[in-house]
Amino acid sequence: LLTGPVNARGKEDKDSTMTIIGMGIMVLYLLFDGFTSTWQERLFKDVQVSTWNQMLYVGLLSTIVTGLGSASTPVPGFDPKLYSYLFALSASAAVAQIFILQTIKEFGALLFAAVMTTRQFLSILLSCIIFMHPLTMGQWAGTSMVFGALYYKTFAGGKKKAKSSPPKEEPVEAGKEMTEQVS
Repeated sequence: LLTGPVNARGKEDKDSTMTIIGMGIMVLYLLFDGFTSTWQERLFKDVQVSTWNQMLYVGLLSTIVTGLGSASTPVPGFDPKLYSYLFALSASAAVAQIFILQTIKEFGALLFAAVMTTRQFLSILLSCIIFMHPLTMGQWAGTSMVFGALYYKTFAGGKKKAKSSPPKEEPVEAGKEMTEQVS
């Protein structure tokens, strides 16, 4: 599973407990991430919930969970700089959520997964280049397998949909149908 070092640079002691906790968090992230977009796609298709309703209910649930989770944490006093950062973060998250939901609604969860995987791949690549985080050959092989499988599934699935979709009917011009019936 792990073909190279996973500890932070400069940390000499190998804390296996933190590695296991980190892997557990990553597994939970992947499970919830995979579940969320497919569930949202199902809501769009089966129940026909609007983008705005999904945003509202996700926001309300997040507020409740955050409130319950931080009940014992004191709220910081008013600091204009802190609250301007919080506002900017919240606004950018809301705009991103609009794009995410529209992408899932229009193109499906699989294409959205391909887009997000591409973003994560570019993030890994930039991290390797900018911060000089080397990857071992095993890590590159694993990364290639994951991205290759996802892209194959995305593009192969797109070709199957294009072949299986019924041909579109030509619109009937006004009066043409009556003329064909008479002759």
